[in-house]
Amino acid sequence: MSQISINLLPKKQKKQRFRMAFIIPIIAVLVLLTATVFVLQWSKGEELERIDSQLSQAQQEKALLEQQNQRNESVGGIDQLESAIQFMESYPIPTVEVLNHFTELLPERGFFESFQYTDTGLITLTVQFDMSREAAFYLHQLEQSEKVTQASLQSIVTEELDSAGSDEVLPRYVAQYTVMLNQQAIREGEVIE
Repeated sequence: MSQISINLLPKKQKKQRFRMAFIIPIIAVLVLLTATVFVLQWSKGEELERIDSQLSQAQQEKALLEQQNQRNESVGGIDQLESAIQFMESYPIPTVEVLNHFTELLPERGFFESFQYTDTGLITLTVQFDMSREAAFYLHQLEQSEKVTQASLQSIVTEELDSAGSDEVLPRYVAQYTVMLNQQAIREGEVIE
C-alpha cells in the first residue's frame, strides 16, 4: 500500500500571500481615504473658524459705522438747526406788522407820507403832523419802543396848506426819522404789539 502525503503548508502560504497582496492595498487605500477625509474636515473647520472670525469682525465694523452714522446724523441735525436759525435771523421782518406798530405810536393827527424799509432793519419815515411838538412826541415814542434800538429825527420842515373854503393858511410839519429795528425783539415777540 502506498501512502499519499498531502503537503498543505505551501498551498496555504500561497493563499495567505494572495490574500495579503489583496488586503494590504485595500487597507492602504482605506487609511489614505480616512487621512484625506480627516485633513479635509480639519481644513474645513479651520476655514469655518476663519470665516466666523471675519464675520465677527465685519459685525463689529458695522456696529462702529452705525454709531458714527448716528453721530454724523446728530451733528448733521445740529448743522441743519443752526442753518435754520441763521436763516430765521436773516429773514426779513414782516413789513405790515412793523408799519402797524409805528402807526400805533403816532399821535391822533399824525400821517405817514413815506415809509422805506431795508432788510438790515433800517427804516426811514416821513410823517406829517399838525403841530411841531407832535414830531418830538413821536420821536420819544419811537425811542421808548422795545422794537427799536435807535431812533433819530433827521429833519422837520414846515409846509403851508390852504384850508378848503377859506383864505386861512394852515401850517403842517413834515418830519423825517431814521429808525433801527430791534429785529431780535420783533422775532421773539412774533407779532409786534
